[in-house]
Amino acid sequence: MKDNRLKAFIGILTTSLLLCSCAAINVDPARIEGHVIAIDALGDLIDPLSREPIPDPPGFVRAILNRADAGMDELNIDANHADPCPCPPGSHPEDKGSYKVRRLLLSVHGGLNTARDSLGNASVTLDGMKRETNPVDKHYPIFFTWPTGPLDTYGEHLFTLRQGERQNTRGMFTWPVIFVVDILKGLVDAPRSWIVTGFHDVGVGAKVGFDWDLLPSWKNADALYQTIQQRPPDQRPYQVELGDYRRGWLEQTRRLGAYLLTLPSKIVTQSVVLDGMGQGAWESMLHRTYNVFRSPEEFDLGPIRDRPELVAASLERKASGAAALFLRCLQEHIDNERMNRNVCYQITLVGHSMGAIVLNEALRVHQKLPITRIVYMGAASSIRQTENSVVPFLKQNKNAKFHNLTLHPVAEVDETNTLDLVPRGSLLVWIDGWYTTPTNHTERRLGIWVNAIQALHVFESVRGQVTMKGFGVRPDSKPQKHGDFNDCPYWKRDFWNPDGQMYY
Repeated sequence: MKDNRLKAFIGILTTSLLLCSCAAINVDPARIEGHVIAIDALGDLIDPLSREPIPDPPGFVRAILNRADAGMDELNIDANHADPCPCPPGSHPEDKGSYKVRRLLLSVHGGLNTARDSLGNASVTLDGMKRETNPVDKHYPIFFTWPTGPLDTYGEHLFTLRQGERQNTRGMFTWPVIFVVDILKGLVDAPRSWIVTGFHDVGVGAKVGFDWDLLPSWKNADALYQTIQQRPPDQRPYQVELGDYRRGWLEQTRRLGAYLLTLPSKIVTQSVVLDGMGQGAWESMLHRTYNVFRSPEEFDLGPIRDRPELVAASLERKASGAAALFLRCLQEHIDNERMNRNVCYQITLVGHSMGAIVLNEALRVHQKLPITRIVYMGAASSIRQTENSVVPFLKQNKNAKFHNLTLHPVAEVDETNTLDLVPRGSLLVWIDGWYTTPTNHTERRLGIWVNAIQALHVFESVRGQVTMKGFGVRPDSKPQKHGDFNDCPYWKRDFWNPDGQMYY
């Protein structure tokens, strides 16, 4: 009973203070059928609505892929409105009119999303994609959903996870210690954290109010961007564009007043929630990103320890997570379909926030998939993780393009949440500032404009395949917040390309 009361308390606290989910969205099963790969906390494939395990995961995935083929054929995409066919040379006729294009979009959402939020967002996006009329923007979408809600992940950190392993018995006896340590850790670190945040907030205020670059990282980013923009478009080393920031002095005055009014709350929540409890929830979310490829079950020999033949077989097991299973089935499906020279698959990957971490692993393991576009929106992956996954993939696939999308740098650091009661900044700012301790620049988040532009040179060997876009800000435009990317038409090339719209 006490455990339940504590869980309820933590649920209220984290839900109210950690970007908790929006109101529930009703989802029509018929609308999402054939478009969702739902994964549970252990990495297993489940029914997206009932949340029950799928009895035959390979069969379920193959059925979705067959349905996707039919859906892609209905789109009737002309090869003249598609990217160059990424299939092996000689596998298709040179005449574009002699083969049909099947264009698939795989979308992976980020952290702080409940299962219902994920399905709701997928349903809304699906409606928009079905209404798409521009032939270059037509895709058949498949959405990967996985549980990353703040209550669920912090509870897992508190009651279950110990050193990266699920230990329910140990967690039952040690959760009070873990909880107290979380709070004390935040309180002990508070003076250092307040000083760092104070200097940062002064720098942000100077940038917002007077366009002064007091922070060295902002000076670096501005110098690099201006150097690139001073060259003629056809001579620029990188395709990079940043929109304008136009909130207006009246709105900025209101935001300054709100900041000062809620400063006491920010000081408390920064120590207790972000510094104290936030890191545990973040580590649990990371644990789940790895589970979607390799489930914890792969490493637990308890049920088969006394059966030598099964223990021996476990040494050759393939990755058993739902995402790994889907990608293997997808590769097999495409290889089989390639025997028909009239079909060309083109895959677009879209990863929002922590979804970029999932896609980095997919790119690292499945370099032969016919992926033509990789789109990261507010990527929570580090620069180093992305460099180690995306760059090798682009080198091997010369026609593939990588699009890194960010918020405007001012919007990133000045984002408000939970009635402005918590420290300002997007989830990515929180990760770099509180949840992790980067040892150098490449361990900072790629999805922050200031971080990414200083690291453009890590993509030098594939720079012709890389673009970067920081969206502008107007009073009612999107995206202005980290979560706004879900509300944007992220299946459109105009949204990805630096020369496209800067405000939505």
